[in-house]
Amino acid sequence: MSDVSVHQYRVVLTPSPIQRIGAFALAALAEIEHPEELTPEQFTNVVEMMTQHLEVTADVAKAAEPGGFWLGVSYLLWPNSKINPTSRGKQLPEERREWIRQWRSWPVPTE
Repeated sequence: MSDVSVHQYRVVLTPSPIQRIGAFALAALAEIEHPEELTPEQFTNVVEMMTQHLEVTADVAKAAEPGGFWLGVSYLLWPNSKINPTSRGKQLPEERREWIRQWRSWPVPTE
């Protein structure tokens, strides 16, 4: 792993309370005490875990349905994202999963 890519996985706390909440949520999901302790492997594993949680929403068309909790949360956190497009009701679960995976995938490095 290059020096550049190692820094992409590093969590640096900022003064923003929302960023700090997210950083400490990452740490909690990785079962460590502090976000600065996150290793690149832990960071990758936590991101994958969160993606899998979001993929569960592919089986529901509406947030009010059983299993729609994260879909409902997504409307607040990520409006107009690939997890909840206006055409969601017309998509098959497989299509929804693919859109979520694309949205949550790492960008291609440009070193």
